[in-house]
Amino acid sequence: MKKSLSLMLPVSAVTFLGFIDTHMLIPVIEWYAEELGASLAMAGIIIGVYSAVNTPVNIVFGRVVDRVGRRIPLTVGMVFEAVIMFTYSLSRTPYQLLLVRSLHGASGGVVGPSTMALVADQATENRKGYFMGFYGAAIGLAVLVGYASSGVIFRQMGVMYVFYIGSILLFIGFLLTFLVPGGKAKVRAVTIAGRRSSFVHDFVRLIRRRNLLSSYGSIFAFWFTFGGVVTLLPPYVRALKMTSFEFAMLLTIFCVIFITLQFPSGILSDRVGRKFPVVVGLLVASAGLCLAPLSKNFIALGAVMATYGVGYGLLFPSISALVVDNTDEGERGMGAGIFHSMLTLGTAVGAPVMGYVGGQLGLELGLGLTSLATLVWMVMVVVSFRKT
Repeated sequence: MKKSLSLMLPVSAVTFLGFIDTHMLIPVIEWYAEELGASLAMAGIIIGVYSAVNTPVNIVFGRVVDRVGRRIPLTVGMVFEAVIMFTYSLSRTPYQLLLVRSLHGASGGVVGPSTMALVADQATENRKGYFMGFYGAAIGLAVLVGYASSGVIFRQMGVMYVFYIGSILLFIGFLLTFLVPGGKAKVRAVTIAGRRSSFVHDFVRLIRRRNLLSSYGSIFAFWFTFGGVVTLLPPYVRALKMTSFEFAMLLTIFCVIFITLQFPSGILSDRVGRKFPVVVGLLVASAGLCLAPLSKNFIALGAVMATYGVGYGLLFPSISALVVDNTDEGERGMGAGIFHSMLTLGTAVGAPVMGYVGGQLGLELGLGLTSLATLVWMVMVVVSFRKT
């Protein structure tokens, strides 16, 4: 147990550094695309191509992680990400930026499956939720630091230094990968007519497991709502005569609450099971968003985002632990890859869909309706757990 916990420090550090680049880019990528001459439509394509590439690649690399082990794909992925992050600064046209963004989505697809499988491999039988709390805290910290540092670097030094510093951080993460365990995974010996099972067969087998489907649907539903929040909340905040600073503080409140709850929520999940934290987390997140249209000042919106953070804080350790519970070591990378692909896909779908809804029905109603995804999936989870 002590050995497993001691290994979590480098794994958590690599996880943090492996995810921070994505969140450093989000505040500046649209501005940078327009500076290179991109139209509004082209800028949207440049932003979205990361998710379009990253979603399927997560699953593909998850299978690779199962076949060759955790460390080698992670090491290669981190060094490629460091190079690509620097390459953003060399882009001179929107089409060059589109290519770099696509390559970034591809290289980033190895980080999620590798790091999640690494954490899962270290988890002891009765503390899977607790160990996944480490993972959630590292990702939450990457979101928080990424957004905050990007804005400061951009204002003080310029956009190029966002790319330079991000590249340096990724290179440090690359060096730290040599400290993480890297033994080859035990390949699951599933055969069909004497042959090893195909990629498609393995994928279908995993998504058909009821508890895994509960996990994948929950992460998709939550990040669908998050896509709606980051699309509709900024103009809603501006309509209330607040600035981008207040919006950044609202995201900070969400992240801090989420990070703070990771370990207690993981312990709760290990003691009472996965169903209670998942159902309550989805319910609390939905309740917070339902109150958003009634919030007309910063304090009220802060309470909404804090409630939203409580929901995700309760949810994440349990739904990630469900992946550990319902996969063996030889298929865990692919299971983690599907998990991360659903996270990416949720945001990619939720942002334009809820943006359209908000444009048609108004910002207030649009924000309130974002809660429907998590409410509907909460009902599905309750039904699913009753059948297990």
